[in-house]
Amino acid sequence: MKKIFLYAAILVSAGVFAVLMVMRTGGPGPGLEAGALSTVAAPGRTMVFQGGLPPEGGPKESDAWLSVLQDDRRIGWAHRKLSWAGSLWQMEEVAFLRVKTMGTAQEVLVTTSAELAPDLTLRSFAFTLGSDLANFSVKGEMGDGKLALTTGNGPEAVQSEIAFSEPLYLGGSLLYASEVARLAPGEKRSFPLFDPATLGTSPATVEVVGIETLVVMGEERTARRVKLDFMGSSQLAWIGEDGDILAEEGLLGLRLTRTDRDTALALAEGEAGTDLVEMASVPLDRPIQEPGALASLSLKVEGADDHFDGLSGGRQTWDGEVLTVTRETLPPADYALETDPAFGDEQREFLAPGPFIRSDHPEVEALAEEIVSPDDPPLAQAKKIVDWAYKNLEKKPVFSVPDALGTLRSRAGDCNEHAVLVAALARAAGVPARMEVGLTYLRGRFYYHAWNAFWLGEWVTADSVFGQFPADVTHLRFARGNPDAQLRIMGLLGRVKLSWPEPAE
Repeated sequence: MKKIFLYAAILVSAGVFAVLMVMRTGGPGPGLEAGALSTVAAPGRTMVFQGGLPPEGGPKESDAWLSVLQDDRRIGWAHRKLSWAGSLWQMEEVAFLRVKTMGTAQEVLVTTSAELAPDLTLRSFAFTLGSDLANFSVKGEMGDGKLALTTGNGPEAVQSEIAFSEPLYLGGSLLYASEVARLAPGEKRSFPLFDPATLGTSPATVEVVGIETLVVMGEERTARRVKLDFMGSSQLAWIGEDGDILAEEGLLGLRLTRTDRDTALALAEGEAGTDLVEMASVPLDRPIQEPGALASLSLKVEGADDHFDGLSGGRQTWDGEVLTVTRETLPPADYALETDPAFGDEQREFLAPGPFIRSDHPEVEALAEEIVSPDDPPLAQAKKIVDWAYKNLEKKPVFSVPDALGTLRSRAGDCNEHAVLVAALARAAGVPARMEVGLTYLRGRFYYHAWNAFWLGEWVTADSVFGQFPADVTHLRFARGNPDAQLRIMGLLGRVKLSWPEPAE
């Protein structure tokens, strides 16, 4: 029986991000010169720090162990350390998780470190994410209005840059930064956030929502309850009077609690949490009959507000309540980009390589040449690539960051490994291809999933996990673009509801 695989990077950026916000940090790099001055702007005051002295009024140095729990079951641990290094902050963290996806338990290790300016903005970072089946690493260094990135290691490392107009923060520094800002109950502040797992940027909002008392390691502590909003998803954290982060709660039943080292490390052998794929799935009140045969599908969608602009366009129409998906008609077999008056900059963007979609790598180019003929028109090329991926990639859940070259070499992965490799092969062949992310139907429920769309005079979908061209109408798109599109659907997890629309009177 075919299985659907959750878009694994969603778990990295939602499951891990929402709970282990601290894991979105980075690694060592050049720091401030001794004696350099740095200024922090906070509501109602300005602080000036002299290099070599810990900043007054900022966060305190800390060394903390935390247990990671899912529905009160301990599934991992985290160790974080923040220290003042003479003229900058050094943040180091390690986290271990044992998670379950599609019935498969995987061990995930996240190691992070960062050098931060006195105001906790990013100076340099390194981030690694390793699981049983895959590994990902990225380093970055700020300078001259750009974040210089190195993805991967050795001769296969990829260099890229991201321009920025204001200082950036990492997820791991947000709570410390809110402590610096000394937010009072009811106050909020927005921070420009960089996510190493997707190389994407987006604002995150921190708001103090109240003062509470909680028990930490047998002791009552007074704490500010802080809400963090990022891309429509929310996380709660409790910050003690001394600035210690005492607890955090996020999506999918995940939370962190402050503890001692021995308790944090006492993780039972083989213990894993509830299956994240099933937890994130969305039920439907009655089944869809023969979904592959449907020409169109209309469903009422709740919990997807205007933030999710991917709902409208192409084969989808959205009236603010009901989403209708219509199966595409394939273009003529002899369609050619050269004679397409609608082909322009928007489509040309999806011919370019990227850090995760390395369509210009010799191995990707060689495989594309093996799969398609230069005489094939774009429709035939796209069909051959989807068919190759369907037949040649082993379908297994992978908890990591998707990479086309790594997938080409392993010949295995879940839906997002399929999608990044298909996009890379298509772009190498000269066919514009993007990723689409959303929900698709299986056995009475909708599961988070990723697939592709090709520009063939219009965007035409395809699903290489299921071998569908075009994809059936149960593929409900919420975001589209490159791999960072996953960030835009984080807020759906646990919120979106689907039902059949009421019949017209």
